[in-house]
Amino acid sequence: MKKFLIVVAAALLVYFALDVAIYYFGVYIDFSPNTPVQVVATCDEDTIYLEQDGEMVPFEVKGVTVGTGMPGSNATDFGADYETYLRWFGQISAMGANTVRATMLYDNEFYDALYAYNTSQPNQPLYLI
Repeated sequence: MKKFLIVVAAALLVYFALDVAIYYFGVYIDFSPNTPVQVVATCDEDTIYLEQDGEMVPFEVKGVTVGTGMPGSNATDFGADYETYLRWFGQISAMGANTVRATMLYDNEFYDALYAYNTSQPNQPLYLI
């Protein structure tokens, strides 16, 4: 019984040490250190710059906040599905917006629909904030 308690205590100690190292100190292991980092945006004190044709140009955020609720359901329910998000992204882009604001973590259908929309419209993508 002593050996079991020692093993469990050691496992818990290792778990908490890793938890503190990762989430408090930001320690991580880079499994692909030779992968180059691509920077497509930067900013200064009051302007966001986006890379277009090899140069950084000022980017004006014109966005819409997208929720997950549907009429007749709670705002916290994931009522919208993939097709609804895809339709919304088309309508958002058609009205001239270039950015979508997500106020929380959404379900996978939201991100899948945003990816599908952006790959089908490479010249006019919707950016996610």
